[in-house]
Amino acid sequence: MVVTLISMDTKPEQFLELLAPLKPSLLAYIKHLLWNKNDLEDALQNVLTEAYNKFGQFTAGTNFKSWVFQIATFMLFNMNRKYHKEIDSRVRLSAGMDCPAPAQRDNPDYIKLLSGNDHILEEISDEVKSSLSVLNEQERSVFLLRSLAELNYEEIARILQMPAGSVMSNLARSRIKLRNELTSYIKDNEIL
Repeated sequence: MVVTLISMDTKPEQFLELLAPLKPSLLAYIKHLLWNKNDLEDALQNVLTEAYNKFGQFTAGTNFKSWVFQIATFMLFNMNRKYHKEIDSRVRLSAGMDCPAPAQRDNPDYIKLLSGNDHILEEISDEVKSSLSVLNEQERSVFLLRSLAELNYEEIARILQMPAGSVMSNLARSRIKLRNELTSYIKDNEIL
């Protein structure tokens, strides 16, 4: 096997070329995984800086998407742990995330998430997104990597360094928790 390392002469151009199509999903992933929303800009900048600094270690021809999301995941886990130490251990999201407000009866967002379609997270309202707070860090990471980054089970397993079976279990658990959370919310707010 021939390992091709990135040429330092073309490093900026190669990095930006590989990163360009991933920017929207990477930003959405950071936005939804990061607990302290006030750190969003810093988190994005730190992830991109770290990925750029490590780009010389990236092997050309391998999966850049998985590689950059792995860097983002571990940096966000560390930022969340730091934030967690600064606040009460029961708080899962930053103070900027309000509790869901009652929705209108004709709001289809709740039905979309209940349907099991992972690729609709960016289309749904903030009220539904706040339901992600019921997921633990690992479940949320798996759900978001599948939903926002559209990675397959094996890619997620490599990023989170867990067996593919655990990825599937975490995804199934996260879907169940989200359905239960949203079902209760729908009933409580008489949406249907």
